[in-house]
Order: sequence, then structure tokens, then C-alpha cells
Amino acid sequence: CVNRSEHLFTVEGDAIRFALTAIKGAGDEAMQALVREQKENGDYKDVFDLLKRQEGGSLNKKSLEVLVKSGAMDCFGQERAVLFENMEKLLGYMHHCQEEKESNQIGLFGGGGESSEADKPQLDQSHKWDSFEKLGFEQQVFGFYLSAHPLQSYTNELNKMQNVRPIKMIEELAMKGLESISIAGVIHTKRIRKTRTGNRMATILVSDATGQEELAVFPEAFDKYYETIEKTEPMLFGLQISYDGERVGMNVRSISMLDDHISHNSTLKIKLDNLEMLSNIQSIIVEQKDGPTDCELYYKSPEGKDVTVRLARKVALGKRAVSQLESLHGVQVEA
Repeated sequence: CVNRSEHLFTVEGDAIRFALTAIKGAGDEAMQALVREQKENGDYKDVFDLLKRQEGGSLNKKSLEVLVKSGAMDCFGQERAVLFENMEKLLGYMHHCQEEKESNQIGLFGGGGESSEADKPQLDQSHKWDSFEKLGFEQQVFGFYLSAHPLQSYTNELNKMQNVRPIKMIEELAMKGLESISIAGVIHTKRIRKTRTGNRMATILVSDATGQEELAVFPEAFDKYYETIEKTEPMLFGLQISYDGERVGMNVRSISMLDDHISHNSTLKIKLDNLEMLSNIQSIIVEQKDGPTDCELYYKSPEGKDVTVRLARKVALGKRAVSQLESLHGVQVEA
């Protein structure tokens, strides 16, 4: 939170509060100026108050975007997506306030340096970022997932998969002589290089809620799964593991999307407050594979009648798709 974090890491009780300057792209000088203003003149009341109180040039678009992505603006009660989608309006307001300060126009009218309420732009409302999108942005600006891990949405399903092991257990299992295991995880980074024979292979950094490990994707597996490793959704990895007395080897044998391995509900009910989100719902559904789930839409007609529409196509709705539907304004989802 911009009203609690400082430009350096600080200890708060039994926890460590993250430094604003450690957010990738925030900018050291901009964050120091932001913290200094808060300490000297009190907490920021809202995003407009924060923008109004910054000195010219201290905050730019990049630093403001990463503050939103990181959740540092959550204390103002605005959805991150709303702030992000209205970035140009917010920047315009900040520049307007800075120009007023520089020209001393406010002082001439006895405003005491305060911009009027009328100067604040009306923010366009946007749908929320779904949980996966929000976590993806956190990983982007922190280098790790801060508020949760994407796999936590799959806890119940993973607990039923007896052959799927947590990443933190790979070394232990290899040392015990196990040679083949499955793990679930999300790819963070990948490095592609050529072998001596000219074939391509990759090293990928994969994490779950328990830890992270680097996995080798040798040419045979790389040729088969090179498109899959470009994705950021949770995946299921089949691994060949080994221990030579010094180090543990972890080689990828297979990769598949985790959503393809979980059971799906027979019916998904999608309730709409109005029909404005219908095109958004359609764009999400059309991207899904054929599967066992019927999708039913519930809404009121212009005449006030309850209407139920069952979509002709059955789909396999994964966790991400359901999360995307839930993030839409005025949409409720029931399994």
C-alpha cells in the first residue's frame, strides 16, 4: 500500500513490508518522492490525491502502471483493472495539476493549491481482472506471486491426483530412487539454446505453491511441446528424475494443460444483470474446447420476464475460463 510501504523494506510486526523501489519499473526517485510526500503531508486519500501531490516529472506512466499491477493502489478501494484502463485519464489529471502549480493559477483564485472536484475525470468502469490475470501481473512486477499462487485454485483437484507430487519433494524422491513423477506448475521463464548437434532444447523455471525448480526440455520433448511452453496457464509435467550422488536431474518427458486433467461440472449457470456482457461471455466460451459442460444463461428480458438459454455447444470450462466469467461486471457464475 502506498500509504504504508516505504522506499526500502521495513519490518512490521512479524512481517516484512515490501519496498516500493523493489517493484520492477517503479523507479527509485519516483518512489522516494512518493514516500517523502506521504510522510510530510499525511496519507493519500485516493488516487487523485496521490496524483495531485506529486512533483512534476516524479511519476510517469510506467511507474504508475506497475503500482497498479502490484496492488499498491488497492488501499483506495478501486479495482486494479479500472485504474489501469483509465491510465491516460489519470495521467492527464496529474499533468493538469502540475501545470496549475507551475502557473500559480490556483493561488490567484484563493484555492490554496487544491484542485476542484470538477477537475477530477470520471473513470470508465471496467470488468475486474480475473484471479489468474491479477497474479500474472504480480509475477511480472515482483518476479514472484505475492498474494497467492495460481495452483491454489486447483488444491482440491490436485489432492485427488495421487501421482502428482509437490515440487519441493522432487529432490527427496530422486534420492530415494524414484525415476518418474508428475508435477503441476506454472512456467516463469525459459531459456532456449542449441545442442552440439544443432537441435533446440530449453531450460524452464517452473513453480507451484511449495517452491520452484529448473527443468530441462531436451530436443525430442522440445520439438513436441515448444508451443506449449509459451503458455502461462497451469500445466501438468511428466518428469524423468535421477540422482547421481551429487546432483538431481529433472528432465521433462511430457507437458499438458492441467485443466485437461480435472473433472468438469455437468452444467454451468451464468446469470447476467443485463445483456451488455453477452459479447464478452461469447468470446470466452468460443475459445474453450468441446467438453461435457452445458452452459446456461439466465437473464431478464426487456419486458421483465426471466429467460433461460442453453448454449448448443458443450465445452470443457477450465479454472481460468470460469475466473474470466466471474470477473465480468454484472455476471454471476454457479457450478
